[in-house]
Amino acid sequence: MAKFRILVAGLAFLVTLGVLVAGWSLYRTYGVIRPLERQLAQISGVEKVSVSLEGKSALVTVSLGAVDDLKETYRAIQRVVLPKLGELAVIELQSRSSPPLDRWWDEQQPLLYEDLEKYNFRDLVRALQTSAAERQFQCRVTMDAYHIYVQVSHEGAFLYQVLPYRAFSTMLPGAVEQRG
Repeated sequence: MAKFRILVAGLAFLVTLGVLVAGWSLYRTYGVIRPLERQLAQISGVEKVSVSLEGKSALVTVSLGAVDDLKETYRAIQRVVLPKLGELAVIELQSRSSPPLDRWWDEQQPLLYEDLEKYNFRDLVRALQTSAAERQFQCRVTMDAYHIYVQVSHEGAFLYQVLPYRAFSTMLPGAVEQRG
């Protein structure tokens, strides 16, 4: 009789655990991920969204088409993502780049890192725009207290980069956190 009770208790535990795991999975999919993807898809320029939740980390991958202002688009994405997934969520932008745009961006890396470390923001913006113009690329560089937004386009291809100052130990002095 005692073996039967242990067996029933064990089965009840397994069924309860299964229901709990299934409920959690359904909540993550239909209560968090899908609504977040629908909200992000409504932002102008967003073509595709993928949300991946692993433990306490979250990766939100957003594919962008042509956007007028990368800074405003990125901020709109942040306003949707951060309240739902928290500050630890990583937003990764994907764009329809091209080999010439990718090569140009790779060539800008030494200049970019050097100017960021020296706080030469005006020189950085000017150098990026001049270099892009030399190749007949359209380049727009904007900034806020926490990011540099670089958007470059050429013949229907788009390259978007959002560079956080903190990644370079270069947050603007006296900047006050303003998310969203």
